Parts: sequence; structure tokens; C-alpha cells
Amino acid sequence: MRTATTTRTGETCYVPEREDVDGLKVGDRALNPFGKFGTVSEITARGTDINGRRYVCFYVSFGSHDGKISASMKEGERIAYACKAHAREMDEAAARAE
Repeated sequence: MRTATTTRTGETCYVPEREDVDGLKVGDRALNPFGKFGTVSEITARGTDINGRRYVCFYVSFGSHDGKISASMKEGERIAYACKAHAREMDEAAARAE
């Protein structure tokens, strides 16, 4: 997964590649909708969008008492949920991602 850091807030921007999306499996670590890593507990969908980009939908562990929350990831799209950086800053970081 390519990563870059925003300049103002120093947050990390994650940009999954096709291998990240296609290779995600139960037990792997992935970001939840709040920007925290959790363990993937279930894969609910995989596919290709109309532009040919791969995506995956999944549940990731969340909170206590065996909680889980749904999340998704798409090839080439930055992952930035709950962050302090402006969307423009995250887009600039994604463009620099290595």
C-alpha cells in the first residue's frame, strides 16, 4: 500500500493498490471508518467498478464485546476517514504516495 504524510497535520494517507484490494483476507489488519486499524473478520463483497478499479467490502473488529464495523477499500483511492487534514491536503498527499 502506498503511503504519504500530509504537510500541515502530519497524518498518513493510505492509497491501496490492486494487490492490497485483491489480497485482503480474514485475519488481515485494515482501517476502519474511523482511521484505526482492526482485524478483518469477514469479507462481504469483491468486484470491479465501471472504471476497472477493484474494490472489497469487509467487516473489521471494533470496540469491545466482539464488535465489528463495515468498511471498504478501492484500488487507487485514498483512505482517509476521521482526520484533521483538509480533503485538499489528503489529495495532495495521495498524489505523492509511494
